Amino acid sequence: IQAMKNAGIYTTLSFYFPLWFDIKPGYGIPGYDTIENKKPFALLFFDETMQKYYKAWAQALLTTPSPYSGKPLADEPAVAFIEILNEDSYFFWTFTKRNIPAVHWQRLETLFGDWLIRQYGSLANAQAAWGNRRESGDAPAEGRMALYEAWSMTSGAVQSMGVDQKKRVGDQVQFLTENQRAFYSQMKAYI
Repeated sequence: IQAMKNAGIYTTLSFYFPLWFDIKPGYGIPGYDTIENKKPFALLFFDETMQKYYKAWAQALLTTPSPYSGKPLADEPAVAFIEILNEDSYFFWTFTKRNIPAVHWQRLETLFGDWLIRQYGSLANAQAAWGNRRESGDAPAEGRMALYEAWSMTSGAVQSMGVDQKKRVGDQVQFLTENQRAFYSQMKAYI
């Protein structure tokens, strides 16, 4: 950053991209021993343990004094902006059960169930709004409602759906959007 600054060039900090590391057993994040993929796709948006790691990395990166200027990067005017997250989203092709361990997928389904209760008053009311259509994986007694993978939220997939299924997908998209936006708001405030 100092060399770039000396050349009159601003720097972008990008320190988190799921492809840069694998989840290892010692990280305290369960489920990755059950799937082939070890990349933490979508995990940062809702997993508190992953968010603790992220915050620790951000803090170390932004508060460690530079050996050149003595200033931490948080106070360095040559840092133009900080990218919170590179190429991950609930709406990216990686949002699949193949890439996210069942324990985390089910946690997200529980968050969806909680969101539906706030929206509709109960999971039964949500299902009624969807024409009482049930999906494999719905577990209302456990407070979980199945989520569709990313493909099912695309225009190509939605065009082939009936009105009730479109309503469910629309609710899912709203839930995921609100959840993802809350993560970004939280991390913006943290940084």
